[in-house]
Amino acid sequence: MSNANWIRINRQRERFEKTYDKIVRRSLNRQIQPVIAALGKRKPETVARSIDKLVKETEIKKLFRNLYPDVGMPFARGQYRELGGKSQKDMDEMVDVWYEEMIRYSQDPKGAGYRISEITVVSQKGAVNIIKNILESQTIPDGLGVEQTARLFKKEFEKYYMDITIGRSRVIAQTEVLSASNKGSFEGAKAMDAKHKVWLTSGNPAPKGQENRHIGYPGLHGQKRGIDEMFDVRGFELMFPGDPQGEPSEVINCHCGLVYEP
Repeated sequence: MSNANWIRINRQRERFEKTYDKIVRRSLNRQIQPVIAALGKRKPETVARSIDKLVKETEIKKLFRNLYPDVGMPFARGQYRELGGKSQKDMDEMVDVWYEEMIRYSQDPKGAGYRISEITVVSQKGAVNIIKNILESQTIPDGLGVEQTARLFKKEFEKYYMDITIGRSRVIAQTEVLSASNKGSFEGAKAMDAKHKVWLTSGNPAPKGQENRHIGYPGLHGQKRGIDEMFDVRGFELMFPGDPQGEPSEVINCHCGLVYEP
């Protein structure tokens, strides 16, 4: 099977990935601000014990609520047209349905919503580990006053956290854009009563710089399933590439796409 379809899908996703890399980074930074503020008022050990009350899901919920319709809707419309949906009136009637579904899915613990909690837990654990590492290191000299110590501790914490966030935001953006784009195309295909879906890796050979971790899985590229059937991804079941309910090892760093058939 030609990789032309995969290239087209991936180019569209890449634009969203670049945009949301920056947006995710801002969301993660806002999520951690209560910790930074607390470090200026309380002992680091006290802050670490209160981390679950300081680092909340609110910012990530907002992120998902914006990302999923923003990414998913263009893919839903594109798939609808690709399968022969020519009536603007008919598509206009589907727009609100798709939008509400993308919002619902973004917050649903049985959809993408469970990753909101996962991301928040990683932020909490990361913050605690940074606090412990600074306390155990020699970066805060003895003999400083309380205010000086607090300022220096905050500065060290921010430095470590921002360094971690750079790589983390890129992975989150890529993963969620992948999930949203495939969920969107899935909804567009269902609106046209597509009967089958076909999994696309990057093909063989992959374009330079776009190697796909799933390309070596026997029987995956071109695997065909009924629209509501699960794909077999080396023993794991996924509804589509990036399925949030899939094994994380089969979702993170995935760049696969879908095409649909009557």
